[in-house]
Amino acid sequence: MWLWTAQRKVAARSQRMGKGWPVSAFLWLQVRNEWLLRGERMTRHSERSEAIKRLETLRNIGPATAEKLYSIGIETPEQLIRSNPEILYEKLRHKAGGKLDKCVLYQLRGAVLDIPWPECKGFSKDSS
Repeated sequence: MWLWTAQRKVAARSQRMGKGWPVSAFLWLQVRNEWLLRGERMTRHSERSEAIKRLETLRNIGPATAEKLYSIGIETPEQLIRSNPEILYEKLRHKAGGKLDKCVLYQLRGAVLDIPWPECKGFSKDSS
């Protein structure tokens, strides 16, 4: 559908600018480049979606937290497990403008230790 619409736009531009081959070829190249860029953006979006789904497989990590983690560079469960939850919490808090509930820290600790987040209130990754 999108390509058909783009072809109609090229045809309309060609009629307005003259029917010469160079103008038409140039417009076709523009449409092709737009189409390739759109495909590249869709691929990046697909990779992002897959990474978020993988993060959601961890205990205590839902869609919102997975998106926030992805935004600070955590793309795999392995990256999260190797990370320090306190440092991740500080990065997320900074990105959120300085306000972030402590429950997020407990969530991250629980994800790293694979235990429910309410049990993580009194300790860090090093104390296990």
